[in-house]
Amino acid sequence: MFDADGVILLPRKKYFSDIIAEDYGVPLEQVLPLFKNEFKDCLIGKADLKEVLNNKYLNKWGWRGSAEELLVYWWRGEGQINKPVLDLIKELREKGVRCFLAADQEKYRADHLENPGTGKVFGWSFYLLQYGCWEK
Repeated sequence: MFDADGVILLPRKKYFSDIIAEDYGVPLEQVLPLFKNEFKDCLIGKADLKEVLNNKYLNKWGWRGSAEELLVYWWRGEGQINKPVLDLIKELREKGVRCFLAADQEKYRADHLENPGTGKVFGWSFYLLQYGCWEK
């Protein structure tokens, strides 16, 4: 089993809140409430991140694109693919070793992580939520 952040993806240099503040001048005090409040519900499937962004944050942040475009921008800054680890996973799978991704992720990021730049890498992925587990 492999984790996403820090294993499949190299450690990030900056958090999204810092990146959007620098790139678009969005004050941290407007970004951080998302993570202190609604994002927790998004992680456990009680809220939809795109809906939360559309309903509460995109206008406040002055984002001119869609919620989906914001997520693409967000994840682009969330760490680079750890190519040696992906190469190891491919080698293991070629030898018949089953490899899994196990991570605590919001559902849209989980979809994004399914194919980390190189096509389908894992046989199964498990996303751990605060109140259970779901698989893809």
